Parts: sequence; C-alpha cells; structure tokens
Amino acid sequence: MLPDAFRVTPTPTGADQLAVIGRQPTRPDVTCILVAADADRKGELLARWILRALQATQPVERLGLSDNTPDAIRAARAPRQPARDDDGLAAAAEARAQADWLVRRHATRASLCAMAPPPSASGAGRRRRLP
Repeated sequence: MLPDAFRVTPTPTGADQLAVIGRQPTRPDVTCILVAADADRKGELLARWILRALQATQPVERLGLSDNTPDAIRAARAPRQPARDDDGLAAAAEARAQADWLVRRHATRASLCAMAPPPSASGAGRRRRLP
C-alpha cells in the first residue's frame, strides 16, 4: 500500500502562519530567502516543505548561527551558503519522513489485523503527519 504521491498539508494553525510567511517573497525588496531553521535533518525538512509551499523564485541561502548574540548574528550574515549545499540533507530528511509514515501505516495495519477484536484506536511506529 503506497500512496500515489506524498503530500504535505499544514495544520490549520500552520496554514495561518504559512499565509503570513507566503506574503513576504512577493515584496519588491525581497531579493533572496534566508533560511535560519535548525541545521539538522528535521529543520532542513521543515524549511524545504515551507519553500515548496511558497513556490518562491528568489535564490535561497542558509544562515548558519552558532549563537543568538548580536555578534554571532552579524558574523553569520557574511559567509552565507547556498541552500543547495544542503540538498543531500534535505533528500535524507524527505526519505526518512516518508519511510516513517510507511512503517507507521503498515505496522498499525498489521497490529490491528493480528488483534481480535480490534481496538477502537491504535497506532504503531513513529508519529509523522504525512498522508
């Protein structure tokens, strides 16, 4: 049981925030998008999902922060790297999210089929919000 495509949809609260973020790339003074999400697999995945939803055409760069002090922020603004440098991390994150969803779906189905009578609600595997 595989979906035709994996679709990501925001929660109602997330949709409201996405609408606010989505207005920013259309401003004439926005020449690039600066990603400041966590520099790990999950942060990169969330950033890529947002960028995909925005369908923005500006170049995307990553802001590498090691601290939230004014000096660290100023230092991180100069040597920004293109977001495409993290394409491998983004691909790994996407694959992990899809695998987690598939394992959860199939493990839940297998556990429910093995139980009699089936419980009213049950789940197995890691929690993810993919279709």
